Amino acid sequence: MNKKPSYNRFATEQELMRAIESNARALGFLCYHTRYSVGSTSGFPDLVIVGHGAIFAIETKGPRGFITDDQKQWIEELQRAGVAARFAHSTIDADFDEIMNDLQDAYESAFTSSGRG
Repeated sequence: MNKKPSYNRFATEQELMRAIESNARALGFLCYHTRYSVGSTSGFPDLVIVGHGAIFAIETKGPRGFITDDQKQWIEELQRAGVAARFAHSTIDADFDEIMNDLQDAYESAFTSSGRG
């Protein structure tokens, strides 16, 4: 019996992060990513996206990445504070799709509520 080959949109964490960032910027969001985290607080999310009345914090993971306790704590505390904080795995296509939907919703909501759209 032939198995269907598995397909993942992103082979690495960097590819996933670049795709999220470029799509967010195309929708007019501001994006922040610490390029070199030496000396930074452990566990803080990789990517912070702000705009259109919304804020997102995303910790990205590659195929072999694992979630640390510090990362879990940051995501949980940011969620408690009302931030749309989450993990995104390069091997789970639905993670990218959900983030794109959330960004699109925030973008459209800003234009609908302001009467600009």
